[in-house]
Amino acid sequence: MYFDHSTTAATDPKVMQLRLEMGGAAVDAYWYLLEQMHRDERGICVCDAGALRVHCHTLCTGEDELKTWVSAMVSIGLFEQDSDSGEIISPRAAQNIETYKAKSEKARSSAKARWENADAKRPHKRAQSGGKQNAMPTKQN
Repeated sequence: MYFDHSTTAATDPKVMQLRLEMGGAAVDAYWYLLEQMHRDERGICVCDAGALRVHCHTLCTGEDELKTWVSAMVSIGLFEQDSDSGEIISPRAAQNIETYKAKSEKARSSAKARWENADAKRPHKRAQSGGKQNAMPTKQN
């Protein structure tokens, strides 16, 4: 899986602001979290202690530092945070995920329609074999 991003993403004003305020490791954390959102097709809950430890281990950083970075990402506008669940998501990631899901559903329904249409054209198609009971007899010693 992949997601498109601009070749000028490193010079994006919000990313540059994060780098100036929090350092390069925070920018690495931003891209890591963004990739996770796209992979999991949902936002990330930074309130879950277990998940937070996993992210910290992956990023080789402490929990307090990651929380500080995430707060900065939210205040800069790179992420939005749901006040009820504490989940963070990028507006663009949310849009990409919805677009992906819509394309996937359209492809699924198109494939289903093709198979149904093919079945309608061949009403006497051969049924699948029932397994070994319908297999050809073998030579016995």
